[in-house]
Amino acid sequence: MIWQRGQAPKLVAEIGLNHNGSVQLAKNTIDAAIGAGADFVKFQHCPPEQFDSSGTHNGESLFDLFKRTEFTFNQWIEIKEHCELVGIPFFVTTVSVEGVNDMHQLGVCAFKVSSDMINNAEMIQAMRKYPLMPVIVSTGHVRNLSDLLKIAWPEDLILHCISEYPTKHTKFWRMRAIQNMGYTCGYSNHIPGKDGIEACIRATELGAVIIETHFTTSKELSGPDHFFSFDPTDLKNLAEAIK
Repeated sequence: MIWQRGQAPKLVAEIGLNHNGSVQLAKNTIDAAIGAGADFVKFQHCPPEQFDSSGTHNGESLFDLFKRTEFTFNQWIEIKEHCELVGIPFFVTTVSVEGVNDMHQLGVCAFKVSSDMINNAEMIQAMRKYPLMPVIVSTGHVRNLSDLLKIAWPEDLILHCISEYPTKHTKFWRMRAIQNMGYTCGYSNHIPGKDGIEACIRATELGAVIIETHFTTSKELSGPDHFFSFDPTDLKNLAEAIK
């Protein structure tokens, strides 16, 4: 198991799409995450043909955004090999059954169900076919927490999060409610800068076993997530505070 109660929380650097489609930038970001104290790195595996990628972001279609940041399987192998070389495990969010199977073949250390995929029962069921793979579930789109009982297994890790980018209010009562349902809980942070660090520290005080936060080498890079992500200084400050 990649998380345990009663120990210092694990820190996940959510690189997501902050590689901007560049394998070299992905590697550089992995290295920066390690230098700042991350225990894991996480990416997003989102081929736009495999989910509803309609809509736009800053005038660009979401399909085009996800397409230009997509990696081939061989590029994923290169990223996995780099993680092994520098000594950090990684996992991904997926959007389809195909993605689950591909990432299992690749050898990720866990599966992640993002908030917007919480109703993708077919994909989650595909994850259950690999019982040795831990499943992490984000709850940003779960309005009624009792619905978790239909989605999550008792051994899953449930992440409290708010699906706003950036987030202003953390609503930590939801984290307490998740714990009261018997689940092990973590926290997925979308609050930038100093306020985000303080929110992550508060989550650890409430018993979060994993802290996940978006991570970039520079908040000035172009892309949808860089501006609210932690940079190496932010992540290092958080790591020093919670470990």
